[in-house]
Amino acid sequence: RELVGMPDRELAQLRGDDIGIVFQEPRAALNPIRTVGRQIAESIRIHERASKREAWQRALTEAERVRLPDPPTSRRPRST
Repeated sequence: RELVGMPDRELAQLRGDDIGIVFQEPRAALNPIRTVGRQIAESIRIHERASKREAWQRALTEAERVRLPDPPTSRRPRST
């Protein structure tokens, strides 16, 4: 599908499930004021229309699945 010129509403439906981007530099991609878990949950809420509780539980599950070294409730983005 051609994405150039696609209306924002249609692009929003593709983002998250069908297409995405993985930034390699946490300082450029994540907000250092908010915890990693909160930012993961926010993305889940937006793209999956989950409740706050569902999104938070999923964020914790996904953080554990990818073996984040610190709990996402306390870890802030930083460069390695």
